Amino acid sequence: MIVGMLSHLQVLLFYRNNLSGSIPSSLGNLSNLRDLELAENNPTGAIPTCLGNLLKLRTLILSENDLKGTIPSELGMLTHLQVLYLSLNNLSGTIPRFLGNLSTLTDLDLSGSHLEGPIRPELGMLTHLETLYLYNNNLTGTIPTSLGNLSRLTVLVLSANHLEGPIPPELGMLTKLQWLHLFTNNLSGVIPGSLGNLSKLTNLELSANQLSGNIPDSFSTLRQLINLYLEQNKLTGEIPVTLERCRMLEVFQLSENQLSGSLPDFLGGLQQLRYIYLHHKQLTGEIPASLEGCRMLEKLHLSHNNLWGRIPR
Repeated sequence: MIVGMLSHLQVLLFYRNNLSGSIPSSLGNLSNLRDLELAENNPTGAIPTCLGNLLKLRTLILSENDLKGTIPSELGMLTHLQVLYLSLNNLSGTIPRFLGNLSTLTDLDLSGSHLEGPIRPELGMLTHLETLYLYNNNLTGTIPTSLGNLSRLTVLVLSANHLEGPIPPELGMLTKLQWLHLFTNNLSGVIPGSLGNLSKLTNLELSANQLSGNIPDSFSTLRQLINLYLEQNKLTGEIPVTLERCRMLEVFQLSENQLSGSLPDFLGGLQQLRYIYLHHKQLTGEIPASLEGCRMLEKLHLSHNNLWGRIPR
């Protein structure tokens, strides 16, 4: 009996096997299917349009395969879909507008799939979305302000694309956000102070862009922040003393900017710090003895500055 004849089947999981060939069109006959997972196999060909017949589908996971072609419009029929993972394939084309109609989506992952074009503003209609992964594609244009409508979002990862323009201040409305990764793009302008509203943020990665201006004082409210990556930008001014309130920090990476002033004494009070990267900057003055308070420190990188004094024990 072939799988396509199992008309009562609700769950079909073939995760991490050695399946090959195309995904059979007979799967479209499984009208009661709720969960379909075929990740980490070797299927080829296109995503079959027949999957649009699975009107009860809640989970569709086709990640880490060798699927090609565009994302078929028929997936827009899956109005009960909650999880859609198509990452790490060889897809082409753009992010389709119809994804904005999948109003029950909670998790969307299209990363590493060779998609191009803009991030559709329609994604801002997915008000139940909790995680959005679009990293490592060829996406262009600006970050749509409509993403600020995703009030349930905990993870937003748009890194390793070709996005440009400013970071929308509207992202500061995502008060449940824990991860914000925008690194390795062409973003410019200042870091919006509204990001200081993200009080649940643990990971902020904005490195390898063209961001300028000062590090916002409002970052002092990021009391849950563990990893701060701002390196390889054009940030200026001094390292704000207000960062001393970020007591959970483990990674402090501000290297390769145009920051000036002295090495802040408050770093010694951040006792969870493991990695401090402040190299290739314009820091001057004495290395503060307070760094001896960083008992968890594993790496201290201060090269290519104008610092002097005794190396902390």
